[in-house]
Amino acid sequence: MFLRDVFAEAKRILKPTGIAIHFVDLSDHFSHQDRSISSINFLKFSDSEWNRLAGNEFAYCNRLRVSDYLNLFSDCNFQVLRKETALDVEALDSLHNGFVLHDKLQHYEPEDICTTSVNIMLQVSYDE
Repeated sequence: MFLRDVFAEAKRILKPTGIAIHFVDLSDHFSHQDRSISSINFLKFSDSEWNRLAGNEFAYCNRLRVSDYLNLFSDCNFQVLRKETALDVEALDSLHNGFVLHDKLQHYEPEDICTTSVNIMLQVSYDE
């Protein structure tokens, strides 16, 4: 996984007291230009459909949720020092009122699905 490699390298180069700060946009990037598209619209497609629509270097947008990132950080031995998330309440309402997620994404909690960004501060955990 490419992101795992990024965090392995960050862990390698950070000083013991160093921190990493990231802003992750978890929304459908097409919704930024087209207000008729929900911030979670891209979560209704299968992987193959999404790759056909946006699987290129110019429009790349992964569909990881905040829980996936938190698991990745933990797996890479990063401690979360601070986390701020944004929840799209319109998307949450849409989800509760019939918006259909792709089957692969059904296991996520509604709040995880509708979290559209995370600001996160990390530090390498040396408790290994």
